[in-house]
Amino acid sequence: MSHSLSKFVFFLTAVFFGLFFVWPIIETLRGAFIGSDGRFTFDYISEVFRNPLYLEGLWNSLQMGLWSTLLAGIIAIPLAWISDRFLFPAKSLLNGLVLVPMILPPFVGAIGIKQILGQQGALNALLEASGLMDPNHPIDWLGEGRLWGIIILNALHLYPVLYLNVIAALANVDPAMEEAAVNLGCTGFRKFRRITLPLIMPGIFAGGIIIFIWSFTELGVPLMFDFTRVTSVQIFQGIKDIGGNPLPFALVVVLLASTVLLYAMSRVFLWPKFPCHDGQGNQPRRAPQTGQLSRMALHLVIFRCHPSRHTSSHRRRHGCLFERLVSLDPSKWMDYGPFRVRSWPQPHSALDPKQP
Repeated sequence: MSHSLSKFVFFLTAVFFGLFFVWPIIETLRGAFIGSDGRFTFDYISEVFRNPLYLEGLWNSLQMGLWSTLLAGIIAIPLAWISDRFLFPAKSLLNGLVLVPMILPPFVGAIGIKQILGQQGALNALLEASGLMDPNHPIDWLGEGRLWGIIILNALHLYPVLYLNVIAALANVDPAMEEAAVNLGCTGFRKFRRITLPLIMPGIFAGGIIIFIWSFTELGVPLMFDFTRVTSVQIFQGIKDIGGNPLPFALVVVLLASTVLLYAMSRVFLWPKFPCHDGQGNQPRRAPQTGQLSRMALHLVIFRCHPSRHTSSHRRRHGCLFERLVSLDPSKWMDYGPFRVRSWPQPHSALDPKQP
């Protein structure tokens, strides 16, 4: 790219962000901090914290962000682990289906849930047709659980974001660290909790913060559930009379400040605890395939009966003939008849009179 073209691209980028990012924020700040008399004031911001309705909206928005992130992690991390560490039929199909929720807008799922669990939904129609429900008193399945319905839909829509980040983090984990843990007796879930999980925490943090901010400011799903006690919906409703009401501007500022503050706190208190590694020396990991380990074990068992391994010259020339299956390197195998087994020279002892 030429120097003049790079300047032109930079200019267009700066204009775009200035018009659609910086300018709206400046106008929002002006509406939140400039009073009707043209003076700087904190009255609108303080009114947000004095109004219990707005405080409830902030608390519900915080719950939406936290619980949606936690539930998305419960879904995404096991899926990413299975996809990275195992080979199974239709794996590529599953990897594609896992990402389908990213294509659909979240309020599409909200509409579907309302059509099923609403007072006039399909479930009540089925109960009414079977005579199990009074048509004059339909059951409100959502009722007071609308907030949890929003949380579940947010998690089901956003977990692919965390899934992709965890997959990338698992691909960058050095297998030597996990092999060393296995050699020291750390296996199973303990190995995952103490070795693998700390190494992939930066990926979990990166995906989790995106899900949290998205859920914290979500508008479409609460609107579909007719749940108005969240900050995003309160801002949306306040826009209708925005000409005479400055509180929507103040709510936007409080929402932005809360998002920045929570992100900064997570960076300060959580990020320093994550182990860092540059990924140098990583070796490609092969997922175990059906029959592979059994064939290797069979070769080792048959080789133990091979006559040549019992000769004294063989023992002097080749020390320990085996190491853990996870560390077998085909480039260093040696031929013993039809079998090939890992072997390496043993250092000679100074007290061995038969050494050359």
